[in-house]
Parts: sequence; C-alpha cells; structure tokens
Amino acid sequence: MSKCMNSKVDDFKKSDCEKGACVKEYLFQNQTVFVFDQMKCGADMTSEVFDEDCNSIGYLGGISGNSKINGVDFSDANFVRTVWEK
Repeated sequence: MSKCMNSKVDDFKKSDCEKGACVKEYLFQNQTVFVFDQMKCGADMTSEVFDEDCNSIGYLGGISGNSKINGVDFSDANFVRTVWEK
C-alpha cells in the first residue's frame, strides 16, 4: 500500500463511527482501489472509493443508493482483503 494510502487509513481510524467502519481493497477496472466504508455509521452515509494514488474516484451508497464508479457497477469489483475494520 502506498504511503498516502497508509496515512489516509490512519486518519480514517480516528472517525467518530462507533462500529461498522472499515477499509477494503478491491481490484476494479484493472486497478487496485480502496473503499472507505462508513455506511453502517448512520443513515444515508456514503463510502468513498480511492485509487492507489489516493485520488477519489467516486462514492457508493448514500441517499440515492449509488452503485457505480466511473459508470461501471461496483459489483464487478473483486474483493482482495479487509485492510482495517472497527
């Protein structure tokens, strides 16, 4: 994992969410991406998706229930591992 991603995960660990927050790694559109999931932390929360270089590429969930990143359904992503969970 890149230095910026390690830093981003460390910052996320400090979130106010009591339980259910996690960071998961996936292979999506031929690249490694990380989902910062806090949807269990409150109603209509989103999960932000980042590429390996810490660029945000979109959000999943929310009030609209979005399931697409770059116009592709995220269900096509392949789960790699859980990086961290609370």
